[in-house]
Amino acid sequence: MAGRKFTPDDFMYPSSYDIPEAESDLHRKVVTDLIARLEARYSADPNVYVSGLTRVYCEEWNPYDVLVPDCFVVFGVPKRGRTMYLGWQEARMPNVVIEVTSKYTEQEDKYTKVRRYERDWQVEEYFVFDPGQEYLNPPLQGYRLVRGKFTSLKPSSGSLTSRVFGITLTADGTRLVLRDTTTGEELLTATEQRAATEAEVARLKAELDALRRKPTK
Repeated sequence: MAGRKFTPDDFMYPSSYDIPEAESDLHRKVVTDLIARLEARYSADPNVYVSGLTRVYCEEWNPYDVLVPDCFVVFGVPKRGRTMYLGWQEARMPNVVIEVTSKYTEQEDKYTKVRRYERDWQVEEYFVFDPGQEYLNPPLQGYRLVRGKFTSLKPSSGSLTSRVFGITLTADGTRLVLRDTTTGEELLTATEQRAATEAEVARLKAELDALRRKPTK
């Protein structure tokens, strides 16, 4: 990478070696969409870090103690670009993790990772979404850390509520829909937010032009 100074951590804790890539177009699309919507939600907060498919190291001097969550959010750390996430340097681990799963990653997402997220990371909330509906029934499941142990979340009207995010998560076919619990509005990506703003400005301008053209009595 031109212009970037490498540090000892780049070699002790590699950021790209053997990272699993998105296993399918659907997996990549869902993960990218999740990250984009959560990034947009916290775009104004300089101390919320949203990422995914990034190596997260938990224990210093142990490069094998690593997991690669599909999507994760950390509160209380600076919003900046990272090639990897070193938990001991950041002084905190992810608050919420979302895995987009399939038969290929079933065992890891249901057993290996969930134990690590609960025991070692102490993740406040963990969600698993199966967009292909290959093995999870229901296709969206969630857990909340209660007294150091994961407790399954009970769906309400087919949705799960994240207390940490203040949103509801709903499986809609291959989509995972995120809505604000207070307003009920769907979380938009930054591109969708700009498009919605431009559409509203255009609507107001059209109304104003119509009023100006309206003949006065």
